[in-house]
Amino acid sequence: MSRSATSTRRSLVAACAIALIGPAAAHAQLITIDRLADSLGKLRRTSTFAFRARVDTLHASTVPGIPASAHTIAVTPTLALQCPHAVGVYAGQPLTVYVEDTTRLAPMQEWWFFASGWVIGDHIGVRSVARFQAARADSALERDFLGPNGPRAQLKHHLEDTVFVVTGRISLDSVRPNVGAAIQRIINRGASAVSLPFTRGSVMLAPDGGHVDSTFNVAVPFSLILTPLLQVPDAYQHLLFLLHVTLNEPGNLVTNGPKPPFMLRSADDILQIADSAGVASVIAQLPKGQLGAPPTDFVAQCGTLPP
Repeated sequence: MSRSATSTRRSLVAACAIALIGPAAAHAQLITIDRLADSLGKLRRTSTFAFRARVDTLHASTVPGIPASAHTIAVTPTLALQCPHAVGVYAGQPLTVYVEDTTRLAPMQEWWFFASGWVIGDHIGVRSVARFQAARADSALERDFLGPNGPRAQLKHHLEDTVFVVTGRISLDSVRPNVGAAIQRIINRGASAVSLPFTRGSVMLAPDGGHVDSTFNVAVPFSLILTPLLQVPDAYQHLLFLLHVTLNEPGNLVTNGPKPPFMLRSADDILQIADSAGVASVIAQLPKGQLGAPPTDFVAQCGTLPP
């Protein structure tokens, strides 16, 4: 194959493919328009961080102890699609992004970065998985994520029927060995769920004057025990839960004891912590007085998306 043909082939590959597996291949970040929305959707599900930022300085670092290099850039986030709830206090502060190269990057440009965590302390650094120029990605994000049929609109509708939004974990280790027998008991007794201990972390949404204890039981439909997000040992489980009250549910809702105060209804009630920034920005748009404002100890989100 000639050098010219090889060069042409490489150009086509660079224009039609995007790296999804890590920072080492992040330079292959040009993509055809008709595949942009699909790639953004995949990145949305596989990246810990997704944010729009202004490039401040190339070959720079905002994190003490991390020297500036050809692979570091300093940026200031302006919008966030998702980020870990625990680092929400970094909203709007400059951060460092590790990139494979700085091709096409220049100060004052706006880019969307999809990234994984790198350094979290007094300052934050992330490793870029992929990046898109904002002018090209904004319309796709608006249409597929922020539009009337997008996940934000669906989440807003779902939250209107939710009482509490909390982080935490469900104690599942004790019931995993007995899943088959428990399903048979549920069938025999007409129950549809099992009551399991719940350990609460942060409260993201509560009714006006509402309170939820740090530990309580929650009714979990047995079908949800096999939800992929719950297939980790209890000690490593830290998720976002949308809780519903069981007040109007039948008395035999659970098969193992009295009906608990809260329940999960579907897989849509279990989200990753990385979704908490997006959830927080939707909560901020809910009618005040209907569900109430977030508690005063609510951890700030990683920026917000426009209403």
